[in-house]
Amino acid sequence: MQRIPYWQIDGGILIDLLAIPVALIFCYGVYLQLRKVQKGAAEFRINRDHLKSVFSFERVIPLFANGILGLRVYRKPFTGLFHGMVFWGMLLLFLGTTMVLLNVVFDAAGLAVLIGTGFLLVRRLGRYPRLLEPKPRSGFVFMELLLLTVVLTGFLLEGLRIRLTDAYELAFIGFWTARLLGSPADGATIYILLWWTHGLLALFFIAYIPFSPLIHLLFIPVNAAIAEPIVGADVKVLELSSFEISQNGEIPPLGTPTLGDYCPKRLFDFSACLWCGRCQEVCPATQTEKDLTPKGIMVTLAVWLQEGKISDRGLIDTIGMETIFECRTCAACVETCPAMVNPLKAIWNMRQNLMMERGEMPVQMLRAYRNMEALRHPFSSSASSTDWAGGLDVPPFEAQKTEYLLWVGCAVTYEDRAQQVGRAMVKILNHTGLSYGIIAEARCTGDPAKQMGDDYLFSQLANANIALFDNLGVKKIITLCPHCYNSFNAYYPPLGGDFQVISHVSLIRDLIHAGKIRPVVGSQKIAYHDPCYLGRHNNLFNDPREVIDSIGNIVELPRSRNNSFCCGAGGGNYWNEESGKRINTARAQEAFESGADRIVSACPFCLLMLTDGLKMFTDKNMVVDVVELLEQKIKNRHIC
Repeated sequence: MQRIPYWQIDGGILIDLLAIPVALIFCYGVYLQLRKVQKGAAEFRINRDHLKSVFSFERVIPLFANGILGLRVYRKPFTGLFHGMVFWGMLLLFLGTTMVLLNVVFDAAGLAVLIGTGFLLVRRLGRYPRLLEPKPRSGFVFMELLLLTVVLTGFLLEGLRIRLTDAYELAFIGFWTARLLGSPADGATIYILLWWTHGLLALFFIAYIPFSPLIHLLFIPVNAAIAEPIVGADVKVLELSSFEISQNGEIPPLGTPTLGDYCPKRLFDFSACLWCGRCQEVCPATQTEKDLTPKGIMVTLAVWLQEGKISDRGLIDTIGMETIFECRTCAACVETCPAMVNPLKAIWNMRQNLMMERGEMPVQMLRAYRNMEALRHPFSSSASSTDWAGGLDVPPFEAQKTEYLLWVGCAVTYEDRAQQVGRAMVKILNHTGLSYGIIAEARCTGDPAKQMGDDYLFSQLANANIALFDNLGVKKIITLCPHCYNSFNAYYPPLGGDFQVISHVSLIRDLIHAGKIRPVVGSQKIAYHDPCYLGRHNNLFNDPREVIDSIGNIVELPRSRNNSFCCGAGGGNYWNEESGKRINTARAQEAFESGADRIVSACPFCLLMLTDGLKMFTDKNMVVDVVELLEQKIKNRHIC
């Protein structure tokens, strides 16, 4: 059975005709939003290569999962449920209501929109903290009220039509509304007025979407399709030699002193951001009451973009140098964002300008930076680069003979507690007979300089390492530190350093699977802390857990895997002074309260930070690296 078009309505076709200017207004609004994105430092074009990339298998999955299905929204199940009711309900309602047999479906969709929008409106008006701090986004309340009005007038219109025609339709909300309305005296007149009100409001709602926060309905799928992976965080390596000096003798800005210096993808992020505050709920700086909030950064950038402050060089000073350096580069904000926005890169770009153009950084961090310039590592230590290996048989790497370079890293080399990680690894490798060696003259990968924002110093250190590796014929590298692992994998290839890199936990797992290591299985409860640069940045979650499972019983912390909480050392902040509540103390408390016998990580910086943080809760030495724990367990077999 079909409905009669424009029943009781004279000139109802005007609604359909009005849809044409509404569509034009809608498109014009989208065009205005995209014009802001075009003001980025690079020209934004969609060419064949872009399209090929967007529709590749790697892009289609996040486009479908995060852009269309919005799976990240459902990580908060209760909130996600109501968001889903609004989105999928609106989608069904927009498909049309011409088929009577589908009335029950559209009634259900309308009811879902009504309930979902009502919940979101009540929550927004109910002073929900993360939506309000540091600033709420205006426009949502108006659009939610407008959507509620459209849906309610639609239900009233349906109920009134059923009452006036005595029609039988599979429309449960319509029948309930018809009974509620009774028999109004001027039913036909009310119906006509309500029909026009409903239709015009619906058209206005659609036309206004691009000028409201609901533009995210269009922007989030696009952002999901073009989003960069977290891996490496800032894979781009700055090549200073490629800069061309302008006619007036100036070089282009380093980093992003203004909005116009951001690439179009970042400006698209600022437009797509929902200001929902999920990022600051997981940010270690925000959660320990620092000045930095990822939402606060994105709000500032979005407001400046909206106000057209494209060339205003006061951007960084408005946010503040200390605030920018409080970022741990842990990427928790990127991982949790339902709009696929990347606050980390926006912050990192400003940090690059502070470091390379303005020469500004926290005083404590400056000491480590000067050490990297003078000593090629960030530690203030006069120790020999091989002191950590005292008493052990550690072979040197020999060209054409040695298979693996064991890259010890600066933390294991110069921090007393972390040196035990290197010693344990050497004992295990010597037992297995694996062909490995070290380079006696320790160097830093340059990762601390990269995280601090100085790509130039990083490139100097990295190029020196690449030249040394090429001279020695290094092809395979074992790392003891996730930051080294990340640098070799993400930052070295653009500079010509293409090596096969394996983390020590992955190597150990492989050796256990191959039967070359047979640890003693115990009953210890072992809590594992996921290092940010091993887990979120490089998706190595299972390998350390498999090693721990071969030793004892793993205890998952409340925040683990993709949702792990940072130890506080990232972003060069191991060498920075921390104000307020300490991040490592917050994480150590969470690990201590898990009831585990041991707290295990796979990063020397996490080891050091958690060991220090745990002193607030116990005198026991509970924190060890995975390789230390393994070495202790295989001692009982007398193989080391």
